[in-house]
Amino acid sequence: MIISDEPNFIFIAVPKTGSCSIEDALEPLMNAELKREFHKHVTAMRLERELPAERWQNAYKFAFVREPYAWMHSWYRFRLRDALKDPAGKYHKRYTGNISFNEFVHTFSKKELMLKQSDVISTQSGELLMDFVGRYEKLQSDFDTVCEQLNIPQKKLARVNVTKSTASTDDVLDAAGVEVINNYFSQDFEMFGYTKHAGSLTLPGASSSGNDGDLGATSERKVE
Repeated sequence: MIISDEPNFIFIAVPKTGSCSIEDALEPLMNAELKREFHKHVTAMRLERELPAERWQNAYKFAFVREPYAWMHSWYRFRLRDALKDPAGKYHKRYTGNISFNEFVHTFSKKELMLKQSDVISTQSGELLMDFVGRYEKLQSDFDTVCEQLNIPQKKLARVNVTKSTASTDDVLDAAGVEVINNYFSQDFEMFGYTKHAGSLTLPGASSSGNDGDLGATSERKVE
C-alpha cells in the first residue's frame, strides 16, 4: 500500500500480484506517516472508512490483480518456503511442501478463510472502489498507464520479493480443482474479466513460471 500526497494517489496492494515491485517504484512518493499507520495489504474498504472523506474521494486509486488459477498457484508456491517447514512452528499449518497443488486447492477453503482479490478492492456488495485495475499479466505496461495518468516518469519495474522455490516440476490441477477455483473466486473472474476454464490445467513449475507478469519472464499453461 502506498498513499501519496503529490501526486494524489492511493495504491492498494493485493497480495501475490507484483505489489512489491510497484511499491519499490513508487516508494519515493509515499506518505511515510500513513505508511506506518496501515498494514501493507490494507483493504480499500478500511481506507475509505478511516481516511478523511475528501482525501479518499480525490485520490486516484489503483490496484493490480491476477488470474485466479495463477494467483492460487502463487500462494501454494509461497507456502513451500522453509520458514513454514518446522512442525513445531506457529504457522506450520500453512506449509504446502507435504501436499500437491491439487490437494491445496481442494482443501484450502476447509482449513482457512482466504480473501478473494475482489474483497481487497471492493465493497461487501461488490462495488469496485478503484479508478484503475491493472493486470499482473501486463504488469509493466499497465504500470506505464498508471504513470501516464499520474503524470510521472515511467519506470522499469524491478523484480522484488519473487517467490524462490526449488520445485521445478509442473503442477496439475484436476477438473474438480478447476471447478473449486471457478466457484470460490467467481466474483474475481467476473469483476476482472478473466476466463473460466473447464477440465484440468497444468501450471508451470519454478523453472518456467512467469512470476513477474510481463517483466521478461514467460509462462505457458496447458488446458486439457
